[in-house]
Amino acid sequence: MGFHLFPIITFFMASLVATNNAELPPQIYWKSLLPETPMPKAITNLLHPSGLTNEKFTSVDYEGDGTDVNVGGGNGGVSVGAGKRGKPVHVGVGYSPFDYVYAATETQLHHDPNVALFFLEETLHHGSQINLHFTKPSNLPSFIPRRLADSIPFASTKAKEIFKKLSIKPDSDDAESMINTIIGCEKPAISGEEKQCVNSLESMVDFCTSKIGKNVAAVSTEVSKESVLQKYTVTTGVKKLGEKEGVVCHLQNYPYAVFYCHKTETIEAYYVPLEGADGSRVKAIAVCHTNTLGWNPKHLAFQVLKVEPGTLPVCHFLPEDHVVWVPKSLFSGFFPSPAIICQVSLLTLFLRVSVFTAARMGWGSIYKRRVRVFTMALVIYLDYKSVQQREKWTSKSKQSVLWEKAHERNAKRVLSLIIEMEGLWVKLGQYMSTRADVLPAAYIRLLKQLQDSLPPRPLEEVSIRFIFSKKALGEKKTSLILWGVGNHFRPLRCSKQYLFINSLAIQVYGTIQKELGKSMDELFANFVNEPLATASIAQVHRATLLSGQEVVVKVQHDGVKRVILEDLKNAKSIVDWIAWAEPQYNFNPMIDEWCKEAPKELDFNHEAENTRTVAKNLGCRNQYDGNRSANRVDVLIPAVIQSTEKVLVLEYMDGIRLNDLQALEYFGVDKQKIVEEITRAYAHQIYVDGFFNGDPHPGNFLVSKEAPHRPILLDFGLTKKLSNTIKQALAKMFLAAAEGDHVALLSAFAEMGLKLRLDIPEQAMEVTTIFFRSTTPANESYKTVKSLNDQRAKNMKVIQEKMKLDQNEMKRFNPVDAFPGDIVIFGRVLNLLRGLSSTMNVKIVYMDIMRPFAESVLSGYINRGPSVNDRWIFDSPVHSDVEAKLRKLLIELANNDKILGIQVCAYKDGEVIIDTAAGVLGKYDPRPVKPDTLFPVFSVTKGITAGMVHWLVDNGKLNLQENVANVWPAFGSNGKDAIKVHHVLNHISGLHNAMADITRENPLLMIDWDECLNQISRSVPETEPGKQQFYHYLSFGWLCGGIIEV
Repeated sequence: MGFHLFPIITFFMASLVATNNAELPPQIYWKSLLPETPMPKAITNLLHPSGLTNEKFTSVDYEGDGTDVNVGGGNGGVSVGAGKRGKPVHVGVGYSPFDYVYAATETQLHHDPNVALFFLEETLHHGSQINLHFTKPSNLPSFIPRRLADSIPFASTKAKEIFKKLSIKPDSDDAESMINTIIGCEKPAISGEEKQCVNSLESMVDFCTSKIGKNVAAVSTEVSKESVLQKYTVTTGVKKLGEKEGVVCHLQNYPYAVFYCHKTETIEAYYVPLEGADGSRVKAIAVCHTNTLGWNPKHLAFQVLKVEPGTLPVCHFLPEDHVVWVPKSLFSGFFPSPAIICQVSLLTLFLRVSVFTAARMGWGSIYKRRVRVFTMALVIYLDYKSVQQREKWTSKSKQSVLWEKAHERNAKRVLSLIIEMEGLWVKLGQYMSTRADVLPAAYIRLLKQLQDSLPPRPLEEVSIRFIFSKKALGEKKTSLILWGVGNHFRPLRCSKQYLFINSLAIQVYGTIQKELGKSMDELFANFVNEPLATASIAQVHRATLLSGQEVVVKVQHDGVKRVILEDLKNAKSIVDWIAWAEPQYNFNPMIDEWCKEAPKELDFNHEAENTRTVAKNLGCRNQYDGNRSANRVDVLIPAVIQSTEKVLVLEYMDGIRLNDLQALEYFGVDKQKIVEEITRAYAHQIYVDGFFNGDPHPGNFLVSKEAPHRPILLDFGLTKKLSNTIKQALAKMFLAAAEGDHVALLSAFAEMGLKLRLDIPEQAMEVTTIFFRSTTPANESYKTVKSLNDQRAKNMKVIQEKMKLDQNEMKRFNPVDAFPGDIVIFGRVLNLLRGLSSTMNVKIVYMDIMRPFAESVLSGYINRGPSVNDRWIFDSPVHSDVEAKLRKLLIELANNDKILGIQVCAYKDGEVIIDTAAGVLGKYDPRPVKPDTLFPVFSVTKGITAGMVHWLVDNGKLNLQENVANVWPAFGSNGKDAIKVHHVLNHISGLHNAMADITRENPLLMIDWDECLNQISRSVPETEPGKQQFYHYLSFGWLCGGIIEV
C-alpha cells in the first residue's frame, strides 16, 4: 500500500545489458510458463537430489496382517506382497496408478480389506477415520535436462541400447523394472483418456498445460514424518481442487525421473488434511474417479468397496511423489473495472493484428519481443491503476492485503517477462532484487533468484562427447564410464584413465577456440563444463591452465548485440511513455546515459582494462598487511590473465556468495564489516579515483573464505570515468549535505551541470540528504519508504505554491531543467549499495563511511602545502606597520590550522590602517577570500547591540531589572509590560517569533526601521516572560535597538 506503482514500473528499465535466448533450467522453465503456480514438493524433491539412483520403491503403503499394499513402487501402480519378507508375490493391478482392465487376485482379497487403498467419496468429511501407513520416499531419482533426456532412447525395442548407455546389466532387477516401465508407457490409453510418459520436468509442464491450460494448480501429498500403521482422522479443511478434468502424474521406477501422466475428464481432486493417532500430520491429495464403467468388474476397488462399476465414485490417496494437475477457477483473480476490461480487450485485438502483420512482413522475433515488453508494461500499469481505484472503496484493514496481492501478482508477471526476454531485462531484475529498501517484499523474494541462477548456454546444440586428458590420448583405451547429469556422476567401471560423458556446450568451446586461436587442449588442462554462474551477457566456467593455475573463463553469449540494442530501444520507448502519462516520473536522463554506457560491456578487452585500473587504484593486495588508514580499502580483485572481445580469463578466487547467508554464518563472516568495506571501496573509486564500477549488485561480490574475510569485487564491464570537475562537485555535494550547507550544495549542482528551474534550496537540501541517508534493513524499509513518499509530497506542495501551478500543470512540471548524465550511474551505484545493505540486513551510515574520501578529494585540491606563505594573503597594498604585523600573525595562525579564511578592516581617525584578506572560502571551497568577498554576517550585529545595552548599564543609564516598557512606553501593550531588560538579553522574553509575519508577508519591510519597531510593539509573547529560553534569531536586534534608541 505504501509503494508507488510508477517507480515499480520504472524499475523495469533501471539496469541494462543483453543476451540471447537459451533453454532454461527446469525450475526457471516452470516459472516462465506457470508464474501463478507454486511448484509442489513432489517436483522440488527431484530437482536437487544428492545423486542419481535407479531404485525407487515404496511411497505410501497400507499394511496389516502381513500384507503390504505399496503405491508408487513397480510401475507406479499397486503391488501386494504376501508371505515372508524378501519373497513377495507381485500382482499387477495396473499402471500409474491403475490399469483398469486388470482384475484383483485372491492373494489381495484374503487379507484385511479395511486397510486397502481405495475408499468412497462419502468418507471425505471431518471426523472420518481411515487405517493408513505413510512413509517418506527415499532414493528418489532426479530430473535431467530435456535435451539430454530426449537424446536417450525410451522404447522397448531399444532396450540393449538403453542398458548400454546407462550401464545397466540386461539380466538385473533394475533392467526388468525399466522394461516394465517402458512397456507400460507404450500401451494405448483406455477410452476417454490421454496419456504420455514424460522424461523431464519441461515435457511434463508441456503435456499438462497443453491438455488443461496454463491457469492450473499442481499439488502433491506432503507427509510430515514417517509413521506406523495407525488410524488417521480427517480434520477440518477438506477442499475440492478441481472438477471433472485433470492430469495425474505418477513417478516411475527408472534411473532418472520419468512420470506416467494421464488426462481424464472424469476425476475430482481433493485436499484432505489428516492427523494420525501419534500426532503426525499429512496434507494428503486424493483423487476420485467419477466414471468407472470402463474398468474391469473384478478390479480391486470394486471388490474391496463392494460397489459395481459406474455406480459410485472410487477414490484413492496419492503418495508424496505423485502430482495432480487441475484447472484453477476461471474467475479467481481480481476484477478490473469495465473500462479497463474494454481497454485490455481492444489492446489484445490490436496486438493480435500486429503480430499477424509482423509474421506476414517477416519482421521476426525482434518485433514480437517489442510487443511482449510493451504489453506487459501496459498490463502492470493498468493493474495498479485498477488497485488504486479499488482502494478507495476498500476498508483500511483490507487495503494492505489488496496491495500485497497486487505486488505478488505483478512481481510474478515481471519475473515471467524477464525469464522469457532475458537480455537487458535480466540486469533490470538483478537491480530490482537488490532494492529491498524501496520495492515490496514480493518483488525481492521472486527476483533475487536472478542473481546467479540464469540458464547456462548454449542448449541449442548439446551433444554427448568423450573428453580425454592429453596423456590418455596416447595410451590404451580405458574402460571407465561415468553416467551423470550436470556435476553428478556415478562410476560404474574404471581402470587407469578417466572418460567423461557430459553435456558440452559447442558454442562455448567454439567461441573460446575462435577468440584465443587455440584448441581447448592447447589452452586448458581441465575445463569444467557446468558454469559457475550464468548472467545476462556471459557465463563463467572454472578451468585449469596447462601451467596448473586455476582460472575462471568468462564467455560471451552469441547474438547479444542485436538483442541489447533492441532492448535499449524498447526501454527508451517505455520511459518516454511513462514520462508522458505521469510527467513527475521522467527518467529520460537515466535511460539516455544507459543507452550510451551499456553497449561497452560487450567488449571484454574493455572490461579487462577496467579491472586492471580499479585494482591498481585501490592498491589491492593478496596478503592482508594490517594497515588500516582512513582512506585505505581492503578488498580483493582477480588478476586478468588474458582477454579478447568475447573471452576473458581471470584468476580464480574461492569465495562465498553474499546471498548465501548460511555459508557466511558458517565461516563466521561479519556482514556489517563486509558491507562497510564494499562501501569504502566504492567511495574510493568515486571520490578519489573518479573511476568506478557501475554495477554493484550482490552477484558481483564474493567474500574470501579465509580470515580476515575480505570482499572480492567482480565484473567491471560497466564502469564510469568522472572528470575532475564532476568528481569535485560530487564530493562537494556530499559534504554540503552532511553539513547542511545550502550555498555549497547549490554551488555543487551548478558545477556538475544540474540546473534547477526555481530557487528551492531547502527542498534541494532535503532531497540530497535523503539521497545519502543511512540504510535500513529490509524489515524496516516499509516505514522509511512511507516517510520518503510523504516528504516528497510535501516538497512538491512547496514547489506548486511557489510556481502558482494548478494540479494539471503540476503534473507536467519538472523542477530540474538540466540533468547531467555523469551522475546517473553514480546515483544507481548508491541505490544498489543501499539495496545491498538492506538485503543483508545491516545498517550503513553513508555520511560517516564516505566522508573521509570526499574530504580527501577537496582537501587535495585546496592543499596549502607543508606551510602557508605570503601568497596565502590576498595581494593588496599594505597600509601600515600594524597591517604588516597582522599579516605575519595570520600566516602563523593558518599554519596552526586556526584559520581557513579571513577579512580584516580597521579605521583610525577616519583613515584605513588595515585592509587585508587571506585564505579560502571554506574547508572544501578552494576559492580565495578577497576584499570584496561577501560573507553572511546577519547575526554578527547581535554582539554589537548587546554590547551597547551593557554599556548603558555600566554608565548608569539603564538597569537590567528595569521593565522595558519604562524606557519604551509603546512596548508595554499586549501583555509585554512585565518583560525586563535582562529577559531580552537572555532570550527569555517570549518574543522569538515577533518578526515572523513580516518575513511571510513582505520581507522587504525588514529594511524599514520604524515599521519593524511598530511590529515589535504590537507583538504578543508566545511564552510567559522569564520562563522559557528560545533563541530570538530575528527579533533580538530590533528589541535591543528599540531600548537603545529611546
